[in-house]
Amino acid sequence: MGYRFFTDGLCRKCGTSAMYYCDHCGLYFCDDHLIKVKVPDSPKFFVFCEKCQKAKKKPIDPYREHTPSIHKT
Repeated sequence: MGYRFFTDGLCRKCGTSAMYYCDHCGLYFCDDHLIKVKVPDSPKFFVFCEKCQKAKKKPIDPYREHTPSIHKT
């Protein structure tokens, strides 16, 4: 969760390159500024920004894969 295949962005707090984004609001955050929340009974985790975590927001798409899958042809 929290990973887009070809798109990187800039962290909203410090401006460094980031590839993870909040699963609710979609804003990019670097490893230092994101919050990972483990999914119960699963090895997966959700990525949230501080604002969405404090508001206890839910992920927009809870079934999205954490890592990109290779296109099967």
